Amino acid sequence: MLDKKGPGKKFKTRLSVFINDSQGGLFREGAMGVASGISGIKTLEEHINREDLFGYVLKSSHEGIMDEIVSAAILLMGQSNEDIPL
Repeated sequence: MLDKKGPGKKFKTRLSVFINDSQGGLFREGAMGVASGISGIKTLEEHINREDLFGYVLKSSHEGIMDEIVSAAILLMGQSNEDIPL
C-alpha cells in the first residue's frame, strides 16, 4: 500500500498516482493511453451550465482529465520497448 503522506511530505507537494494502459478503439487504427486507476487528483471536470465557444449553455458535459493526462504521459513514455518511466 502506498503511503500518500510520505513522498508528498518529503518533497512538500501533493502526490498523484496514475495507472495506465494502452487500448485500441473500434474503427480506430493505433493504440491510445487510458487511465485504469488514479489517486490524488480530481478525475472529472464538470462543464454543466457553462457556455461553449458559440454561447450555448452546456446541459451535460464532463471532461475526463485523467485520460487526458495519461495520454500525454504515454506520448513521453512510449508504446513499445522505449522503457521510459514517468
